[in-house]
Amino acid sequence: LLGRITKSAALVNLANPRQDVDLQAEQTYRPADIVSTLIACPIRSNNGNIMAILETQNRIGQGAFDDDDEILLSALASQIQVVLEREKLAQLAIEKRQLEQSLQFAQTIQMGMLPKIPDNWQSMGIGLAAHLLPAKIVGGDFFDFFSLEDGRIALVIADVSGKGVPAALFMAKAMTLIRAFATVGKSPAQVLFGANEELVRDNAACMFVTAFIAVVDPATSTFRYSNGGHNAPLLLRDGIVAELTDALAVPLGTMSGMEFSEAEISLVSGDLVYLFTDGVNESMNVNNEEFGDTRLQNLVRSNDNAAPEQFVELTMSAVRGHAGAEPQSDDITLLVMRYFGSK
Repeated sequence: LLGRITKSAALVNLANPRQDVDLQAEQTYRPADIVSTLIACPIRSNNGNIMAILETQNRIGQGAFDDDDEILLSALASQIQVVLEREKLAQLAIEKRQLEQSLQFAQTIQMGMLPKIPDNWQSMGIGLAAHLLPAKIVGGDFFDFFSLEDGRIALVIADVSGKGVPAALFMAKAMTLIRAFATVGKSPAQVLFGANEELVRDNAACMFVTAFIAVVDPATSTFRYSNGGHNAPLLLRDGIVAELTDALAVPLGTMSGMEFSEAEISLVSGDLVYLFTDGVNESMNVNNEEFGDTRLQNLVRSNDNAAPEQFVELTMSAVRGHAGAEPQSDDITLLVMRYFGSK
């Protein structure tokens, strides 16, 4: 009977329930004479769906439920609908608040995964600054830097496809893999190859990550790198900006067996290497105009003597100024290194 009411979305008034075909089956476990009269009314939600059914049985007095009873039951159903809708909204508000608290906690964990700049790197001739601003509470961008054997250091910047929690989880996996392969003595190309093989495995969501890794050796003033589909970093030297476009391959997680190449540049004192994700150059304003590579290169070029921390501040200020009231559409990540020469 309840199924019939739900399907028809109409009030049912049974003067003789014993003769109702849907109630006759109940006689096998309940005497039919327990229900002498019955009236039931569907309760609809605001979008018209049936959210409950209000039913009453065995009218006091003689006869079946009449028209007045139907009007009263329908009015009562309307009042109950308001109560149920309010309860539903209250429950959704509680669940939303709990989800936001969980995401805030996840953001704390994610930001806690980002490294702190070691104090002794300045004495090695390395100045560094980094910044990550997710578009949502958690994001898919990340940067990393850590010490290797023989006084070398590794720099990593990456951008996972998508945003939010799925991207953040994939980011954590990619970040862990890249660091693990790098710290066991693998070259930049070998690091990306190993991480790619692991990320391809069991990647049902078909996610991928663009990644750039470089190994800086202060002793030899070399910057050796490999690029897995990421934005080409910028090299600022004597007021001239150049893109590091060599050693470019596909993003990680797209296909097994992919080969990654390497390139190397010799650093000179004063060089600045500017790594970024596409949340910088693809930042949009209200006119759907990107910040663009030209603006970014002009910003870097016009601040030749700025410290890495200043480059981060100048970039964020320029991107925010360009976007204006337009909301941030993608994660923004920067990793800036100034080389002062070995000391």
